[in-house]
Amino acid sequence: MLKRICYPMLIIFMLCLCSTLLGEEPKKDYFPVTLGSSWVYVDQDGNEMTLSTTEGEEIADKIYHGFSYEPKIKDWKNFNRYMLPTLCHLGEDNIQFLVGDEVEKAVKARLTREMTLFSKLAQNAIGNAFPDEVNASIQVNTDVEVESEDHFNLLMVKAAPEEEWDSIQIKIKVKMEYDIKGIPGAGEMLAFTIDFTINESGKIIGMENVKTAAGTFENCLKIEYRTETEMTSNAPAGDPEELPGESVTTLWLAPNVGIVKFHQESNMIFFSMLSERELVQASPSEEEQAEITKPKVRTFELKKYENKTGDIGSNEIKPKNETKSENEQPKKEQTVKGAAKSHNYYPNTLGSFWIYEDQDGNKITRRAIEGEEIAGELYPAFSYEPEIEDWAKYNCFMYPSLYNISDEGIKFVVDEELKKSVKARLKKETDTIVKMVLADDDGSKLDFEIDVKVQGKLLLLPNEIVVNEEWDVSKVEAKLKSTYTYSNEIGIPPEKLTFNFDIFEAGNVVGKETVKVSAGTFENCLKVEYRTETTLTTFPDEDVAVDEVNPAGETVTTLWFAENVGIVKFLQKRKYTFLEIIPDDSDFQIPPDPKDITFELKKYEIKTVEPVIDEKESND
Repeated sequence: MLKRICYPMLIIFMLCLCSTLLGEEPKKDYFPVTLGSSWVYVDQDGNEMTLSTTEGEEIADKIYHGFSYEPKIKDWKNFNRYMLPTLCHLGEDNIQFLVGDEVEKAVKARLTREMTLFSKLAQNAIGNAFPDEVNASIQVNTDVEVESEDHFNLLMVKAAPEEEWDSIQIKIKVKMEYDIKGIPGAGEMLAFTIDFTINESGKIIGMENVKTAAGTFENCLKIEYRTETEMTSNAPAGDPEELPGESVTTLWLAPNVGIVKFHQESNMIFFSMLSERELVQASPSEEEQAEITKPKVRTFELKKYENKTGDIGSNEIKPKNETKSENEQPKKEQTVKGAAKSHNYYPNTLGSFWIYEDQDGNKITRRAIEGEEIAGELYPAFSYEPEIEDWAKYNCFMYPSLYNISDEGIKFVVDEELKKSVKARLKKETDTIVKMVLADDDGSKLDFEIDVKVQGKLLLLPNEIVVNEEWDVSKVEAKLKSTYTYSNEIGIPPEKLTFNFDIFEAGNVVGKETVKVSAGTFENCLKVEYRTETTLTTFPDEDVAVDEVNPAGETVTTLWFAENVGIVKFLQKRKYTFLEIIPDDSDFQIPPDPKDITFELKKYEIKTVEPVIDEKESND
């Protein structure tokens, strides 16, 4: 395999002059977005592509300018995040493209192509390794998952020459299964996973004059983007000596014009790790050999353009219709100062919805639906999809059905759901204990009876929000009655022991933060921390000594609330409850701690009619 290409350091042209110009000229002028402007580019194969500005939109209080391009993408392997933005934000600190979904499609398409080619070459290699009379074959099944940051940082407004910035991060998981047949002793299907993390950084390396078909452009910003790819694998052979493929992309931006030239050299990610010997054994064709080993070069040059007159960056955002689009956040009419009302952070307008994605990539959709009146009080309601099937995975913060906004604050009616959830989790823990205790299978039995009580409702937020002032959130009582019955041959009466867990949870607003998720960037979010504290008492049925045990497990849950949006981010770190009390020096192999649970807001829509709860308040 050809070694990874080392690109020489490019010479910085007229460094002193460059620094002066960069200080005097606003960088936003290097990416004009005036409505009605257009740019026509020609690529390395002579194909033309037209980029045009369109109406923008407002997302999470940010103005995004719109773009369209012709021809449309047919093969996502050809998508280019530098040249084909759909939405662009000109911020005080940076110029960002909103391209997360497109990047994920593009990277997945490219790796899928690599995996298809790899499967073909693997079949060649195994055929070459055995004589014709051995009917050997191999089937390589692959699955590619890609997760990209939503925003690509094209340019940092205050960046100095040679000062790097993070442009984007992309995470890739490739699952591979080898089904080898016809070889004696080949064994079961081999399977392993490769994780790639692609970190790209950009930097201004100088200024140059650039000549294209559209003319000669002076004092162009020359920006270089370099990727660095990290890889981990659980394959028996471990991580390869060769690094995954990298790419170097260079853009030239002319003031009041935009991108005038593009050049990119990139290597394949997966094939870059194979040795020359492995490629020879696979007998690739000349075309395949070139595709695998030679860096792919892509270029664009500006052929013609029309930049509409007017203030640069004045792409008009038209008023929205009464029905808001997905991901749009209503404009803030107030700034949080001092004590704030909790219902501002938990909208309940009928028809609104929120889509969240958890740590495993699963999505849940919560919708505001018709509530009900209970004992003279109004209870707004939510539905969610998919519905809970495994109650051990239920989360009382993310899955409320009914709640009430009163003078005390926002209270969730989750008594029954929380009871089922705690019982299901404890059942899983006790099942683990049973397997460990009865591993010898001598006829003994260990049974657990679990009873859970929830006292009152869960107070999500008090009405008056004050930083660093705790409040009681919930209290749960769990009782575990264990009965250990010895084998019949021994004749010893059953031993019984009861464990009482009192789980108290308190909440505390620890401050405000800006939160960036798929749905946008939300400023001045309430950061609220919920901590459990568990006390344990044991009651044997007779005077049986009980050894000192470890404390029961605690849980720390952090929620971020955006005003007029609701929960935008969730993080929960928890320990086991019952398993945690087993002494550290016991002979039992305790499973690792439960993995962290996360939810991030992916998209949402808040309806514009007045919240139901306000009708009651106005009548008062």
